[in-house]
Amino acid sequence: MTQGDLDCLRETCSFPIGVQTRIPGKGEMVLSASSDEVAFYEAAFPAGLRFPVHPTIRQILDFYSICPAQLSPNAWRNIISVLVIWRFHRPHLSLNEFRCLYTLLKGPGSESEWLYFKARPSKNVLKGAPSNVKGWKRRFFFISGDDWEFHPMIPREEGGVQVPRSWGAPVEVSSSGGGMAEGEVGGEAEGDIRGENAATADHTSESSRSIDVSPLGVLSREDSVELAGIIGEEMLSPHAFDLDVKAV
Repeated sequence: MTQGDLDCLRETCSFPIGVQTRIPGKGEMVLSASSDEVAFYEAAFPAGLRFPVHPTIRQILDFYSICPAQLSPNAWRNIISVLVIWRFHRPHLSLNEFRCLYTLLKGPGSESEWLYFKARPSKNVLKGAPSNVKGWKRRFFFISGDDWEFHPMIPREEGGVQVPRSWGAPVEVSSSGGGMAEGEVGGEAEGDIRGENAATADHTSESSRSIDVSPLGVLSREDSVELAGIIGEEMLSPHAFDLDVKAV
């Protein structure tokens, strides 16, 4: 990931002014974040993630004791899509409601460190998520500073749930059982997280990048629906994906 890529992402996704970003140096891994930094994969943002982080997303990450970089791109699609749907059918999505819809699974392969959500029986509200997201593990960056976690205009609640910073051992996680399911990691051989570092990024050809990790443009509503998955028309307002899912 180049500085130009990060600058484009920052502009396209309207990062708050107080958010500081940096690309990884040569040899740095997603685990190389310093004590005041948090790592994010670029692919989370085309999937719908925005800053400040939505309160329900903070609760989900905190409950499972995982940092943002532990989730696969399709895991972010699951979260964001359900948040959008709930804005038109409920006051807000609660942690327990999300847990009733999805279970957290470990990606296929004994060395996989990434996680995905699988819909519980008869609870799948998201269909058509991409199954092949190439190169996303090599495109990450670090953030620090203010305003990415809590909205600057809303008083932070005492004891408010924070985004976990460190790579944790998740709770309530199961093995994928070897089968490929919609919404899981996918896209390439998994490998060890320690093997994915910035040194490999320069050797990624443009042709190997999928829609998730290519330079971002302004997405139309149709593009957004395609990226987030095909959701039943009866459940989705015509303007649902025109809304940013932020901590407001």
